[in-house]
Amino acid sequence: MCQINAKGKASLITPNKWIAAGYGLSLREYSKNNLYQIGDYSRGKVFDEASIFPVVVFMDKQVHQELNIEIFDENFSLIRQNSINMDMFKSIENWGIVFSKDPLTLIKVQEKSLALSEIFKVSEASTVSEAYELPVLLSETKQENPDAFKFIITGTIDRYASLWDLEPTTYLKNISVSYTHLTLPTIYSV
Repeated sequence: MCQINAKGKASLITPNKWIAAGYGLSLREYSKNNLYQIGDYSRGKVFDEASIFPVVVFMDKQVHQELNIEIFDENFSLIRQNSINMDMFKSIENWGIVFSKDPLTLIKVQEKSLALSEIFKVSEASTVSEAYELPVLLSETKQENPDAFKFIITGTIDRYASLWDLEPTTYLKNISVSYTHLTLPTIYSV
């Protein structure tokens, strides 16, 4: 930002990973006072040779009351626009939340919530061999069960939303068997 004058503007096209990843926190802290717009182009293929999910950030040295967010589809047509009060935006660490359909509600929920690490011991993902041991513990249910955890994997989770009873789960690429309501008994909780 030191390279532009008081009325200048800067825009950068970058991979979207720094918007939410832990390693991007320093960059988010550095740029949050200068952002006025973010465009999410991650649904489309922007570059022929590179497989990245890009965002375009717009910055200047002016004081802005709101951050404008634009989300584009795979054909680069605008599908959604949001704006967030700049003070509220500056209070969040993970900027990925601003791309959701209702970021204001999610920000409020996040402000009132505990971090998962405050409730559970958070560990890394399972190894492949551990994953192959899980099916004997899983069961298919027809409804939510208070004595079981919902089994949610990357195929049954969307940005800030569980698709647990909406999308089938295919576990360990076994496409011949899919489940809609996989659960893990709470007896195995930490």
